[in-house]
Amino acid sequence: MVTGEFQSHRGGKQSFWARLLMNSLCSITIISSFATCPFTVSPALATPNETDNAQILTCDTAYFQAQNFSTFATYAPTRLVSHIYKFFASQRWMDVALACAHRTSEGVVKSSITLYESNKEPILATLLTADSNSEETYLQHNGTHPTYLRAQTLQQLALAEDKLRFAYETLAARSTSQDELMSLAHSAAQFSESYATAASRSKNYRDPRKRIYATDNLNDIHSDVDDPATEIFMPTKASLELDVALESLSALHDNRATQSVNSSHISIRNSDIYSAIQRIRTHLLSAYEAGAPALPELYLHE
Repeated sequence: MVTGEFQSHRGGKQSFWARLLMNSLCSITIISSFATCPFTVSPALATPNETDNAQILTCDTAYFQAQNFSTFATYAPTRLVSHIYKFFASQRWMDVALACAHRTSEGVVKSSITLYESNKEPILATLLTADSNSEETYLQHNGTHPTYLRAQTLQQLALAEDKLRFAYETLAARSTSQDELMSLAHSAAQFSESYATAASRSKNYRDPRKRIYATDNLNDIHSDVDDPATEIFMPTKASLELDVALESLSALHDNRATQSVNSSHISIRNSDIYSAIQRIRTHLLSAYEAGAPALPELYLHE
């Protein structure tokens, strides 16, 4: 449990002004008895290195807090206060994704949407920069054999990232934004290789990646396409980022569905699941920023 200083998902401390702003909000805002100021009581999951002494967060507690902060955001008296609550709701929904094996998809999608909406507030976008998306986490913590990610799941994650790598490389060859696209391709290639390396520890491993993939919709990065996953017309980059996120999320959801609800809280301590959901949230945020609709009902199906 965090006391005094609020820890972000990246393990760093929020800036002085961010902490001052949030503590001030706590001091002037009346919150009902079932929730407390996020700096003093509401637990945030630390990075995998820091969880040894952390309190185990149960699924019920995580979901209760996420729903509370989302409700506070809806009924907040001002836009700024609403976006502050959305920021904290985004962290609580990531707790849900980690603590609830049966709510992984819901946690990641709702976390990405509330974080995206909170960043629309210019003050928050400046002050709360410590949260965002741990791009390097998986690359730093894949030295041990994954405990909760099956080889098949890792293969699916590797394949999804490799498809994205090829798409960006193809678009880079046709675009004036070559440096940016090649940077995105390089990031996808790194994650694909990391997932594949982890999967290769299985004795039945077969690398699913290919040298080339179909390029039916890859005319230009600046064009709009009919997204195959949602059948919604959107910018090419939004479609690419959204599709890899949903494909990866589906693989992770199927993997975690085999865990019992009672034991799912153990995954909080597992760096592989932590890093995978961070990476998926990064893709979702990129998709929204590029023009994909930030509507949970489009991506969550009961």
